[in-house]
Order: sequence, then C-alpha cells, then structure tokens
Amino acid sequence: MDDPIPIQLAVEDKLSETIVPKCGSTAKIGPDYNGTLGRFIDSYWDVQRAKRNSPSLRRAYKAIRGFEPILAKR
Repeated sequence: MDDPIPIQLAVEDKLSETIVPKCGSTAKIGPDYNGTLGRFIDSYWDVQRAKRNSPSLRRAYKAIRGFEPILAKR
C-alpha cells in the first residue's frame, strides 16, 4: 500500500493550484488568488504581529490610521 500524502504537501498543492497561474497561461495570478488570500487573512493573518516584523507595514498602517479626508468645498 502506498504511503498517504502528508497533509502539508496536500495543502501546498491546493494552495499552488489557486494562487499560481497555470503553466503557459498569460495570467499574472492564479484562478482563486484573491479568494485564497482573503481566507488566509481572515483565518490566520495577525496585523499586530505583522507590524512588529515589518517596518514598512508599520509606517503604512500608521499613515492609514491617521488619514483624514479633505472634502471638497462646493
């Protein structure tokens, strides 16, 4: 009997199928890139942890949080 495929490899294969364009395709991203990224962000990504590890994200976050739109006067 063949050994079962380790779960990690199966997950990586599925991930690859969704975010990487098919070989020979002119697409820049895979067929479910945005959906996969969204699910990752909703389920696993922690902005606070990410900010600790990324100075550029920390600066961007600070700029966005401090943004106040200037409404055009009519």
